[in-house]
Amino acid sequence: MWKGQIKRLMEGKGQILELVEQAITTYDQREEWCSKLDALKEKAALDYRKHCLEVRELQRQLDHSMKLEEFLRTKGTVRLTAADAKAEAKKQEQQEQEIRAYNNYINILDAIREYTGDDDVDKLIQEFTRREEENYALFNYINEVNTELKNLSDNVKMLQISIQDEHAKHQAKLFKQQDSIETLKGTLEDRRIANVDLREAYDKTSQVLHTLLQEVQTLALSSECESLPLLKLLGKTLDINTTNARLYIKGLEKKITEMVDLIKFDEIVQRRTESKERTPPATRRRRRAPASPRPPSHQPILARS
Repeated sequence: MWKGQIKRLMEGKGQILELVEQAITTYDQREEWCSKLDALKEKAALDYRKHCLEVRELQRQLDHSMKLEEFLRTKGTVRLTAADAKAEAKKQEQQEQEIRAYNNYINILDAIREYTGDDDVDKLIQEFTRREEENYALFNYINEVNTELKNLSDNVKMLQISIQDEHAKHQAKLFKQQDSIETLKGTLEDRRIANVDLREAYDKTSQVLHTLLQEVQTLALSSECESLPLLKLLGKTLDINTTNARLYIKGLEKKITEMVDLIKFDEIVQRRTESKERTPPATRRRRRAPASPRPPSHQPILARS
């Protein structure tokens, strides 16, 4: 029972605390709403005063506008009468212009009837429409022809420009070819001069070579070279040329070598003969067997010569 009382007491305290919190929250909300209400009251008072000022200003403007309207209504009566008279005169003038235009149209229509000889307006309208269509077709055709002529003129201008460009290129190419021809002519002339100089040098060299070959042939014939019988056996002529010159030269070289060997052998024999003449008598020294001179390796050449 005691515990139940304590439990109820605690529950009552909890409810009291909740009520206190709700009261505090409610009080805070009340204070907030009161402050907002005061602010709204102040704003409403300000708006009311402002509205009153605006109403007074609008009333003043309205009074001023009414007074101004009354003044202008009184002041503009005469002016309005003058403006009406001016508008009436303008209207009358416009009517007169319309009448003149109508009479002009009637005169034109009479002239058309007299020219065509037909009083039927529908036929005149049809004829006029037909001719207008023809004229419009001719106008379109002329426009197309003019457009085509313009295009052709533009094409002709472009072709002329292209022709001028090609002509300029052709002229430049001709000038370049002319320069090349002049250069080639100069080169050809230089080559001709060089060819003439080379031809002269060749002729001189050929003449010198011919003279040398003749001299070689003369030497070979006078020295009776061994190559001459060989040429005879081969059935060739003894005239020297660039082909058989090597045989003549080799024969001369061999002949000269043989002659040099022969001269050397003669010199050896002569020296030995002179040494014998300078040797003392045999009674004064021991007699020795005389050494017979040995012929050189070219002895067959001497025997052949």
